[in-house]
Order: sequence, then C-alpha cells, then structure tokens
Amino acid sequence: MFSSVWKRRFRWRRFSVRTLLICVTLSAVFFAYCGQRLVRAQKERTSVARIIELGGTVNYSGSSVLEDQNGASQLIAVFFYEDFSRVTSVGFEGVSFTDAAIEPLKGLSSLQHIGLCGANVDETALIRLQQELPNVYVYK
Repeated sequence: MFSSVWKRRFRWRRFSVRTLLICVTLSAVFFAYCGQRLVRAQKERTSVARIIELGGTVNYSGSSVLEDQNGASQLIAVFFYEDFSRVTSVGFEGVSFTDAAIEPLKGLSSLQHIGLCGANVDETALIRLQQELPNVYVYK
C-alpha cells in the first residue's frame, strides 16, 4: 500500500535520459550564445580603451549599456539591448594617426566612419587602413 502511494506521489519527479539530454543541449546552446555575445562586447571594449589611449574619440550607435555593468546585470543587458556598445564612428582629430591605431580599429565590427580631420596622418598608415578596412568611410 505504501509503495503505490509513494509511486503516485513522486511520479512527477521522474524523467527520462532523453529529456535530460534535450535539456542539457538547449542549455549548452543558450550559454554558447551568451558567451559569444559577451566575448564580442569585451573585444570592442578593449579596442575602445586602446583608441582612447591613442587620443581618439569614439561614438556609439545606441546607448553603451555595458560600460559600467558587471556580472549578471551585464548578461541581462546583452539580451535586452540589441545594440549594446556598437561603435559606429571613431575620430582622430588633432592627433597623429600611425600604424598603431589600425589594430584596435579591426576589433570594431560595426565601424562605419573614421574621422581624420586635422590629424597628422602617416601616408603608409592611411594606405594600410584603406586596405584592411575597405568598407569604412574615411574623412580626411
């Protein structure tokens, strides 16, 4: 008698190995997606820090919601803000632009414009910039 009551009462806690594998697979896909977006945000943040260190300015397409957040709040921001930390334009007005400034620019996937007005531009750096980032418009 006790065993039949126990079986009925705790039956909902049972699940098959197939259900477990489906849940693990869905969790793995979810966390891989989260990790990919966070890695992209970290790469852009590193590039922006290097550009600012070189004397450049950075403009975002939307709000930069990930700048002051860490941990769980950053993960939530990744899903609720589609355009997080999307750098669309960079300016090097009034500073020298050399080959060292090209490397961080390659880490910005949504870059559209580079402003070099009034900058001391090295000709070899300008040629290399146009070769490595052909889809980016350069203002001189």
